[in-house]
Amino acid sequence: MALSAEEKAWIVEFLQSLSEEESRISQQLARDHRGGLLAGALKELDLHETFIAENGLEEELSYSFYFLSMGLRRLAILMLSLHPDFPFPAITMPRSEDLARRVTDVATMLGFIEHGRRVVELTWSGLSTITKVDPKLYRFEFPPRVIDAQAHERGVEEHYRDALQNDLERNLFETPEGKIRSEQIWQSLIDNVYVWRDLFMGYNADPFLDDIFFTIAWGQIAATPQFDSFNELKKFGGITYLKYLMSAAIVVSFALKHERFAAAMNVKYPDIPRGNVLTISADREEFIDDLWHALEEFGERFAHYTPTSRAEAEQLFKTVTLTRQNVAVAARPHAPLPVIVEFASTSIVKLVSGRARQMEFLLDSLRRNFQSDYSSNQRGREASLQRALTEFLQSTFPDVICRTNIKLRHRGRVLTDVDLVAFDPIYGDLMLFQLKHQDTPGPDLKAENSRMPRFLRECSEWLDVVADWLGTADETILRNAFRIPRGAKVSRVRKLIVARHHAYPLAGTSIDENTAYATWMQFYNAGRVMIARQGNLRTMNGLFAILREHVVRAPVRHHQEEQPKRFRLHDLEYETVQRKN
Repeated sequence: MALSAEEKAWIVEFLQSLSEEESRISQQLARDHRGGLLAGALKELDLHETFIAENGLEEELSYSFYFLSMGLRRLAILMLSLHPDFPFPAITMPRSEDLARRVTDVATMLGFIEHGRRVVELTWSGLSTITKVDPKLYRFEFPPRVIDAQAHERGVEEHYRDALQNDLERNLFETPEGKIRSEQIWQSLIDNVYVWRDLFMGYNADPFLDDIFFTIAWGQIAATPQFDSFNELKKFGGITYLKYLMSAAIVVSFALKHERFAAAMNVKYPDIPRGNVLTISADREEFIDDLWHALEEFGERFAHYTPTSRAEAEQLFKTVTLTRQNVAVAARPHAPLPVIVEFASTSIVKLVSGRARQMEFLLDSLRRNFQSDYSSNQRGREASLQRALTEFLQSTFPDVICRTNIKLRHRGRVLTDVDLVAFDPIYGDLMLFQLKHQDTPGPDLKAENSRMPRFLRECSEWLDVVADWLGTADETILRNAFRIPRGAKVSRVRKLIVARHHAYPLAGTSIDENTAYATWMQFYNAGRVMIARQGNLRTMNGLFAILREHVVRAPVRHHQEEQPKRFRLHDLEYETVQRKN
């Protein structure tokens, strides 16, 4: 439903009020010329996120953490934006309860502001309505039940990600050799950790641990949806994507290793507070050297790795790190912070919890810092999806014939392209594919609101054009257009949309019984389900039937019902309510 002129005016006023509230907080942050609030915010973020990762989170506390986490991130971004530098490097200091309370209070307000911006994006998408109750109070109203459109896609992705991680851990730690390796890791951690300056943690280097944690880190980033966004030989700023991936894995490995040393510290020296050892600082130039040496050391594992210069190492550092020059990468609400945050011109802070979203930050950083290269490299991604689907189909159906980039013509005029055609000459099944390799928007609601309607429009137009063309095509036209072997007969024609990350917008469209859609992982999963059910008696028609059953006709899932919430800022209030049935 389109927003009225009055509703649009309310949104503009509300956003302006949020900006004024943030400006009031920024004035307070601008007076912190030593960066204590920045250091405190990063320390609290690490403590909260690490505690939750280890212990879970009770449902009633999840919202409080959501606001705090988002606010701590925003606090860090504002501090970097407000201060071009700090006069002192980031000195590792004991955690202060007074500073922690001050940081938490400010971050909670910033979390409310960021949440308000996210709610506006939901309103722009048509999911909620806005009402101006009085000059300083706005109400956002949601329907009684909110569809979780991405639930099935998310479930399939999580299943295979968890399976990949389980396989990695099983191979590394659960085999007879792995159990010995696990004991060696713990012993090395215990032997090498020590108390530094009475209150902090230090640890000695061990190449054995470096190797293990890089292996684990590579497995973790490989399981992210961003990992295979580009071929490893594509270049950004003259440096291959492989080296950016390696740099991301290296900083993640540093975080993993530091976390494990902190755990060993807690066992060996339980009197040292966790808040003193989890988030630490380092010299900027020394860290770049460490990254450079790690690239050269681990590069031997990769066939396409070439020697890296110190200048390239610095460019890689600037791309995987949150610096003042690329602070806009993390400016949107709930944006990721990476492992490394540049505190001052001479120092960095290691945010161990940043490892969870390091790859998300890397892709955003590449997109912003190398716009021309990013746009150019995007153009080859659907070809990668073509190859992946072709390999999958030919390995699953030995007799299948695949063609790519077929143009559909009518009276000499090109109507559209078919990205991939698969034909089974035994059963006569013909599948026509439209492929979409879009970026995943993650939690960026503004990007989602921009990309998903365009995706839906393009797919709907393709389906309509192909359906009209098929309505006029006889057996001879089909045979000539798709180069079907002589003697083979087409018995069924199916249309499929396969997207790399998200196909859920198509769930709200009217499609005929010969059409299906899926993400790449849903398509792959349907193939695995078919093989499990049918063994060697498998057909493309059977695969299509599973896609229709498990994806197109998947049960609608809904988000949990939310209780009304009111958010009070200095000179503004807003509330979110869910209508009752």
